[in-house]
Amino acid sequence: MNIIQAQEQHLDIARELFREYQTNVAQEDTNQCFQGFEEELAELPGSYSDPKGVIYIAFAGNDPDKIKDAFGCIAIRPRENNPQEAEIKRLFVRPQQRGTGAGTDLLNKAFLFAKSANYSSLFLETTASMQAAKKIYKAHGFQQIPGNDDTIECYRYSFNQDANQD
Repeated sequence: MNIIQAQEQHLDIARELFREYQTNVAQEDTNQCFQGFEEELAELPGSYSDPKGVIYIAFAGNDPDKIKDAFGCIAIRPRENNPQEAEIKRLFVRPQQRGTGAGTDLLNKAFLFAKSANYSSLFLETTASMQAAKKIYKAHGFQQIPGNDDTIECYRYSFNQDANQD
């Protein structure tokens, strides 16, 4: 498995994975997660641009330009109402690759990026049905926090807790 930071030539691959993510989530839940989604896709990398944002893509092969080899993604952007906090979006692994540790590897990349970009914390939203994702988040030390909607669960990880564990 290879994980790369998406460049301009990889944005179509990112769009395809984001759409698959939407299809998978929409089968289980419909929520605010996809408000402005078409605009987000059209403007990629948009808020996921360097230096404070990123899209990572996981590949089974060695040629990241072939969409058939791509099987996962994760994106990070500054949170709108708190630019010191990174928002994790679009963590997705295609069904045939689930259970391989790919989700954990993508999340680890997100952690490294957020630390290097000097974010103080990570924020994410998920749904009750996304049990495997929630298990990964909790294993990484995310704490559930109050959300704005009954269909969305919010989680936060503070890098300050790293200092407390040393």
